Amino acid sequence: MKKYKLRSNRKNKSAMEENNSLLENYQPDYSLIDALNECEEALEVAKNESKDNYDKYLRAVADYQNYKRNADKQITNAGTNAQISIIKKLLPIIDDFSRAANAGDLSTGGMLIYDKFKNYLKDIGVVEINPSLTVDKFNDNEQEAVGVILNGELEDNVVVLVQEIGYKLHNNIIRYAKVIVNKL
Repeated sequence: MKKYKLRSNRKNKSAMEENNSLLENYQPDYSLIDALNECEEALEVAKNESKDNYDKYLRAVADYQNYKRNADKQITNAGTNAQISIIKKLLPIIDDFSRAANAGDLSTGGMLIYDKFKNYLKDIGVVEINPSLTVDKFNDNEQEAVGVILNGELEDNVVVLVQEIGYKLHNNIIRYAKVIVNKL
């Protein structure tokens, strides 16, 4: 087997000595390391700013969606509120027609007008709140108790008399029915 020897000649020795002297005199360039550290710090800051800006963007999108939903709801409610306002002003007229019809003091023409008026209100979605006597329990969501009687023959908390019919439009109470309730 052949053995290899490292030949030492003057050229190799002088090159090695030169390399050794370069290594001994080598001073690392810290300015490059500092620049690299500054770049890494700047990158971290930019990442954080980017994350913050993205969070702000998401919040702005959510705020806009909420605004749009609320604006649509307000537009819808404005129409319903306008209808309710007009109907509230017409209720005393309906009540007068009803009293006259019940008393038999309404002419045929008056009855026709009253019926058309009731049908119109029904067509636009107005529903009467007129509980059945001695059958329906008092419902404080649609009725207002204006009086109480004590009758042991009737159930507790049942409507005994309707003094004024109530009305609602699309589940919005226009006027509560005024009722007298039995208590035991």
